[in-house]
Amino acid sequence: MKGGCFGNRLSFLKASQLFVYWRVHINTKMMKISHRILYLFALGFIISCNHSSMPPKSQATTITSLPSGTNHVLFGVYFIDVNTGFVVGDSGTILKTINSGSTWSSVSYPTNYALTGVYFLNIDTGFVCGDGLLLKTTNSGNSWTKVDSFFAVAKTIQFFGLQNGVIIGTMGGNNSHVPYVMKTTNSASSWYSIAPSLGNGRICISDCGSFYDASNGFLGMAGTPLNISSAYRTTNGGISWDSVYNTSLGVTGIHCVSSSVVYMCSDSGLIVKSTDFGTSWLTQSSGTSQRLYAIFFASTSIGYTIGANGTIISTSNGGTNWSSLTSGTTEFLSALYFPTTTVGFIVGTKGTILKVTS
Repeated sequence: MKGGCFGNRLSFLKASQLFVYWRVHINTKMMKISHRILYLFALGFIISCNHSSMPPKSQATTITSLPSGTNHVLFGVYFIDVNTGFVVGDSGTILKTINSGSTWSSVSYPTNYALTGVYFLNIDTGFVCGDGLLLKTTNSGNSWTKVDSFFAVAKTIQFFGLQNGVIIGTMGGNNSHVPYVMKTTNSASSWYSIAPSLGNGRICISDCGSFYDASNGFLGMAGTPLNISSAYRTTNGGISWDSVYNTSLGVTGIHCVSSSVVYMCSDSGLIVKSTDFGTSWLTQSSGTSQRLYAIFFASTSIGYTIGANGTIISTSNGGTNWSSLTSGTTEFLSALYFPTTTVGFIVGTKGTILKVTS
């Protein structure tokens, strides 16, 4: 109805009739508007419920192969920030980058033994562990000094502040391997053993470990007999250890994400998660049967695990869903580190270095 016709109609109405007309007309329009608002609210609620029940969309992830300049097996990786990082490997290999992996320079140590773990306290001071030795730098990795020797294969090194640190590995000869866990409370000036006692003559290779802080951590075993736990936990800095998980597959990778959340991985695509710091474990569906060798969470929700035949799988919801990523390689991937939630680095055999960006 046009405005002119509406105005002409009103001129024939009495005042009381006019009031009634306006009240009815306005109320009718308000009811229509209210119905529309209720409809839109209900529609939005339904969409919101449907969206919340759906698994989160996976972020677009790019994996780039970086030129390492070596064909040696690479065992460890650590980044101080997104630009400055180090990679260690066989035959004393130590590589350094200051441009997020675009180029690498060799700062290797003269030894024929493998270097397997690397950790930096700050931009200047860092440590590298390996087969029977511990190296230290105080000039951002430009040179290295041997500061200790071990009768063991030290695989990983981790610090909690400037003073407290642990080295995890395996010690022993043929058919007599035992876990090797050493602790320092004086910034590596001296070390003492905190390894659990599992008895002599047991083949129990300590393949991995992860501490949340100086008191609370886990030790994983690979190649263990069924009567030996595949994972041990300490809550008192290694004074005592509790058996918390057992599998015939052994445990090859552990990451303590928080004071309560812990992940472990193993052969045949096994991934387990604990939300009570190892008291109970839930098996997650990884979607792969490949051997998984290392696991790392950049946050409580974003995580990656890697392993045989270039396997990389990721999660963005704390492991509720895992998705396979195309790595572009079939090399064995052995270690990974994410300095941020969106940028990470992976290393493996034949000098493989991969950069993950999401």
